[in-house]
Amino acid sequence: MHNREFYAVLVWFAELLHEPEAVCAYTLKEGDTVLLDSWHVLHTCTAFNGIAHEHRVQRTTAQGK
Repeated sequence: MHNREFYAVLVWFAELLHEPEAVCAYTLKEGDTVLLDSWHVLHTCTAFNGIAHEHRVQRTTAQGK
């Protein structure tokens, strides 16, 4: 794949990720926990509301049979 083709696909994919049906957004409150399968979920966070926040991530893995 040539650079031009690659970037065309990259732009298409980035636009796809922002489609409303592809987004699950929620606001976490203090003490909330999120568990997800990072192998199958592309995840990110949006901007904070201006209040100083601590972004903590604790990672663990589990392997099934």
